[in-house]
Amino acid sequence: GQYASAKFSIVSSDIFAVDSIGIDEEKGRIVEIKVNRNFFYKDEVTFITEIFDENGSVKAVSARQMYGEALRTGENTVAIGMDIPADFDKTKDTIKVFLVTRIGTDEATTENSEGTSVEIRDNKAYLTVPAYDEGSEVVVLVLNRDANEKKVKDKHILYFNQVPASQVADAIPVGSEERLIAKTGGKVNGTLVLNAAVLGERSPDAGDGDEDSETPGSSEKPGDTQTPGGSQNPGDTQKPGDTQTPGSSQTGGDSQAPSGPKKGTVLPSGNNKYKVTSQGKEVAYAGPANKTKATNVTIPDKVKVGGITYNVTSIGDRAFDKCTKLTKVTISKNIKSIGKNAFAGCTKLNKVIFKAGSKCKTIGANAFKGDKALKSITLPNSVQKIGDNAFANCKALKTVTTGTGLTEIGKQAFSGDKELTKLTIKSKKLKKVGKNALKGINAKATIKVPKNKLKDYKTLLKSKGQGKKVQIKK
Repeated sequence: GQYASAKFSIVSSDIFAVDSIGIDEEKGRIVEIKVNRNFFYKDEVTFITEIFDENGSVKAVSARQMYGEALRTGENTVAIGMDIPADFDKTKDTIKVFLVTRIGTDEATTENSEGTSVEIRDNKAYLTVPAYDEGSEVVVLVLNRDANEKKVKDKHILYFNQVPASQVADAIPVGSEERLIAKTGGKVNGTLVLNAAVLGERSPDAGDGDEDSETPGSSEKPGDTQTPGGSQNPGDTQKPGDTQTPGSSQTGGDSQAPSGPKKGTVLPSGNNKYKVTSQGKEVAYAGPANKTKATNVTIPDKVKVGGITYNVTSIGDRAFDKCTKLTKVTISKNIKSIGKNAFAGCTKLNKVIFKAGSKCKTIGANAFKGDKALKSITLPNSVQKIGDNAFANCKALKTVTTGTGLTEIGKQAFSGDKELTKLTIKSKKLKKVGKNALKGINAKATIKVPKNKLKDYKTLLKSKGQGKKVQIKK
């Protein structure tokens, strides 16, 4: 996918992933990076290594540009040769590796991008960029070079970093005034002017008008939103979890050719990973790239990786395993199944939204097991099967509403849900309820069923582990 910008164009790399960096401590140099090429790409790729201080200011930058066809599929070693500043503080400073598959200048300019401003305070330059939709990821590029120059050199890049949408209106420390003046060649009429491009991707769900099936819960912080297909950092860093690499995956469009990575290949895209389930056509959502930081995830209908648009049709097994900070997930209408243990142990998850028109048919075994912050959930009409232990030990779960298509509830599906006081079954098609499906639910719980199914469902739900005082009514 390609970011929109009037001044520059950046195309992301889902094709390459940076696994590690090599440092010669004796010489004080970054000597190499380990790069994986996921599939064939022959055009330009630029590896940008930057060192940031604890305030986010750039202390050093290096660019290595080459052609993708020079790298083989699998692991490669790319020489960098970047000197580490003498004042480098390994306890506070951060090394980040970015990569993009093309940096091109559409026109030479001495003006900032629209809405971008530079302010000098305390001998430091601060860049302020326009606000973007909540959920978007914004990449800020400050580049100084002639439009006719095709090779990106160290001296051209003044600043290059990802900025979360929640912070995009804040001033970004670009570097010292002296450093920027030296790079740009001075001030214009007493004012420091930079070639600044603000690049970003709008949230795919902004203003879509859908009515969602939503699980009530606490409202999320605007800055926490993570939208799959946003900017990506397939890089490495000296401080785990800090690195963000610019990139994009855009939703929409159809892929015509059944080509690309084979079934089973894991594709990094934005802040997320996908696994190919049908070559050139479909992928499963495989989880956030950084599970320890994911708080609010929206799974898209489609994702574009390496020039191919895939339908996202399932959530893989253990996709959100160890996502202990996850509070909200929005599931697109194209998802047909939720895998085993997909959200198990997401102890802070309190809101699950199924988009209107959901096609989800199966909730896998242990899918939401142990999600102790989840208080309520409404399943779409498309869901036919709730797997074994799917909502077991959800200690705070009080209300559950199933859709009209439900045919099966698995063993111990709601066992241990001691706060569950209201279970509404809208389906008239329920045929099977597993052993101990209701074991340990609240002693005063009420199970509401369709009027013309009251007698049948009393028989079907009999002795499924619930207490004698649990009522089944129409």
